[in-house]
Amino acid sequence: MLWHLAEVDARGLYRDEACSSMFAYCTDRLGFSENVAYKRITAARLARKFPAILRSIANGEIHLTGVKILAKVLTPENHERVLRQAAGMKSRGIEMLVAELAPKPDAPALVRKLPTPASSSEDGCEGRASGTDKGADVGAASRARPATTLATGAPSTSEPSRSGTAVPRERGSVAPLRPDRFKVQFSASTELRDKLQRAEELLGPMYGGGVEAGDIAGVVERALDALIVNLEKRKYAKTQRPQCKARATKPGTRTIPRRVRREVAQRDGERCTFVDGKGRRCAERRALEYHHERAFARGGDATVENIRLLCRAHNTLEAERDFGSEHMERARRGPNACLHQAQLPLVQTPQALLVRDGALASFLSSTRSAATSPPGKFSAPATSFGA
Repeated sequence: MLWHLAEVDARGLYRDEACSSMFAYCTDRLGFSENVAYKRITAARLARKFPAILRSIANGEIHLTGVKILAKVLTPENHERVLRQAAGMKSRGIEMLVAELAPKPDAPALVRKLPTPASSSEDGCEGRASGTDKGADVGAASRARPATTLATGAPSTSEPSRSGTAVPRERGSVAPLRPDRFKVQFSASTELRDKLQRAEELLGPMYGGGVEAGDIAGVVERALDALIVNLEKRKYAKTQRPQCKARATKPGTRTIPRRVRREVAQRDGERCTFVDGKGRRCAERRALEYHHERAFARGGDATVENIRLLCRAHNTLEAERDFGSEHMERARRGPNACLHQAQLPLVQTPQALLVRDGALASFLSSTRSAATSPPGKFSAPATSFGA
């Protein structure tokens, strides 16, 4: 496919297909999405310059996203060496490789106010009407506003949207500038901006390890240091002075002792311990949970030997293996799961529903009696039913 696209691009054959560009040929004639079309066109054009890219893709050593990331650093002199280094890497690893080959200067520390949703929408509509790029309009609007640092920026209140619609939350980005420096970018609320400014004022340069005026990265790093210590203490019971004598736990309780949580987290490397049939271990480190090898409901104790770390997905999988998927589905739905429509068969006769559930049978019988009773004589049944 990539070689086909390279030939079509080099010979201009897309014009014979009534397309004005390779992008239009890929999206209109081949049915690619815009993102896939951009990646494959980039890879095809690079493959004509450096045929080794085709071999790397065919062997599964590099993916299209990786080729797109490497496009700005590949040269006739270094392309074979860079492709070997990028073999088997994920996107983040390739971004680090590019940052090492082409380092960038530090990003300036600044806090600026984003355009309101109404103005952004209007700019976007004007841009589409005039055939210009929406990003250029937004960029021009942002350049028109002064970029103020944290220390000198005056407090500002968020302007409400004139359209009344909620602002969609955008995901932040972390881009490597050099192997040891990163650019972190995200949108923040007025409250977060005020908290950053307040923290910078309290830290100041007078205390040991303080921050200079406008050092946003220093404020965030100090705040994260304190947050990580707190979270590690709550989740893994980490402490600088653990108790020498273990406290006795009450029998029949689900509470996992702090000592057990510490030892399990250290033993498992704070990573999911699930291993598949081919010996591959899950790499998840987020949302880890303590799992009983012998289920607590079957008498399993909260000991280091019986506890291990699993991510939420694999902890659920092990519970389904122990108790069955139907039981776990009912447990997730709560105590009123027996009345959920997903539990009932799709039947037309009320007799089948009467047999299925006694509580629902009582409800249906009282409903039938209400239909035959005189008006004003019916009272609702005392039983309450879940949604």
